[in-house]
Amino acid sequence: RPPKIYRNGEKRCIVRSLPLHRSPYEIKKRSDTHMWPKGTFVQFQNNAVHIIQRKQQSHDPTLWKGMCHVLDVTPYISTVSKEYKIDFCTREFIQENDLGSGMYGIQVAICEYIGP
Repeated sequence: RPPKIYRNGEKRCIVRSLPLHRSPYEIKKRSDTHMWPKGTFVQFQNNAVHIIQRKQQSHDPTLWKGMCHVLDVTPYISTVSKEYKIDFCTREFIQENDLGSGMYGIQVAICEYIGP
């Protein structure tokens, strides 16, 4: 995958997922909390969109490792005067009597790139 090249002042529509509950370990080890729920599938306007997320380990199905990247949906937007639909499906679930685990907030933001 070629590196993305952004121009100064360019606006992007970014989607990310934020866990609503973090363990003390995660609070200590991670400054940016963006993380897709385990096994996330995303559709934009009923079309599947590739996301970079943690991978399930073949030797241990309960272990997920790797980086999650935010989703840039700018290339899928043709006009700003139209409504767009994003669907999410995930393997992760909310455990009974533990409403904090498995819950995520979805953030959609218009960001302007400012170079170093």
